Amino acid sequence: MRHDAGESVIVTRQGVPTTGFDAGGYPIVSAETTFTVSDVAVAPAGSSEDPQSLGLWVVTGYTLYLPYGTVLLPTDFVEVRGVPGWQVVGDGAAGQWRSPFSGRGAGVEVAVKRAS
Repeated sequence: MRHDAGESVIVTRQGVPTTGFDAGGYPIVSAETTFTVSDVAVAPAGSSEDPQSLGLWVVTGYTLYLPYGTVLLPTDFVEVRGVPGWQVVGDGAAGQWRSPFSGRGAGVEVAVKRAS
């Protein structure tokens, strides 16, 4: 089975509040982290011909098929095909699926969207 034919996406995870506070009394937030996920299949979400139009906003998206065990959070942003700013839709952990034939972890399905 080939594992080098997929695309790579870059995930940016926002920092999380720590237990400390700064001099102004605001929570100290850890630095954001960035990591790359390889062997990703990228498919257009819904119809690839007409993006869903919501008033003046146009929402476009992709469905990402990532390696099993990949965890994306609803607060994560993903760079897909060189375009940053795609936001994870829903709970990425809920997209984990296993083969019904072997029980082996098969992949993770995650939707991402971007409004313009």
